[in-house]
Amino acid sequence: MYVDEQAKETQKVEKLRSDGADPHDIKYAENILAESSAMIPDTRQRLEQACEQLQAALEDAPPNVPEVAAAQEELQLATETLNGQGV
Repeated sequence: MYVDEQAKETQKVEKLRSDGADPHDIKYAENILAESSAMIPDTRQRLEQACEQLQAALEDAPPNVPEVAAAQEELQLATETLNGQGV
């Protein structure tokens, strides 16, 4: 999510620069880009922690429970997101 936003904001900043936009507009767009970029490591860390906590909870969970199966699917999706850097 933030990675996509970062790419979008990077393109926006580059377009503003190439179009010779007002320096204030460029600076504003750069600030938005910086905020998006700063969120990536924090979001990744929180997702990693949540995955670890869910994995620990699932180890103690009873098998063949629909909620456990759903949680395992969500854990797999989150892990794939982390591995694909799609945070």
